[in-house]
Amino acid sequence: MAIATLVLFDIDGTLLSIAERELNIFGQALEKVFGDIGPLDGYSFAGKTDHQIVVDLLSRVGKNASEIEAGLPAMQEHYFDILDGMLAQSSMAVLPGVVELLNGLAASRSVILGLQTGNWRRAAEIKLTRYGLGHYFDVGAFGDGQLDRLGLPPLACRRAVEATGETIGAENTVIIGDTALDVACARSSGMVSIGVATGSTGRDELEEAGADLVVSTLAEIDADELLDLAR
Repeated sequence: MAIATLVLFDIDGTLLSIAERELNIFGQALEKVFGDIGPLDGYSFAGKTDHQIVVDLLSRVGKNASEIEAGLPAMQEHYFDILDGMLAQSSMAVLPGVVELLNGLAASRSVILGLQTGNWRRAAEIKLTRYGLGHYFDVGAFGDGQLDRLGLPPLACRRAVEATGETIGAENTVIIGDTALDVACARSSGMVSIGVATGSTGRDELEEAGADLVVSTLAEIDADELLDLAR
């Protein structure tokens, strides 16, 4: 079997600009189903899974695990409906250099493109489909049922191997994200990390987190430069 390079992208702040209104619709969905939004004001979504966010917010107002799990499917459906409507108003945008980098990577037969995101799978599909990016990604690991983001890279890697039959090692996997938690995910799995300062985290913090490369936008790196990091 051939050795392939797996490139895993985060979504919010990495591929797409962050929608400030998304915090509000998360609150709307929580309020609708659980009657409480928890300490949403001032809560940081950065680098966390959607599942973790729900558990964090609701556990802090006394909801137990069984209550949260029972109401989660209804909360998700309400959230997805509002998200779809919100994105129809173009509150997000594809970030600089994203399409060019994806096109360059997709042109290489040795590259597998995937997602490593805290978004629930359906939320990821809604966002990427709306902005014409969904067709680039064949595999991924998502926030469904995941409290610990560190478990996502190995899961994405296993799914890529299962889907393609190719050999993929940690040293041949690159994670691209905009938060220190994205960098931590890569480092915890022995993978290469690229931090991009298009989200809520600045260059200095991404460098301090130990990213192998930090860029201001993805327009600063092309496919060949990226693949050199994983060789």
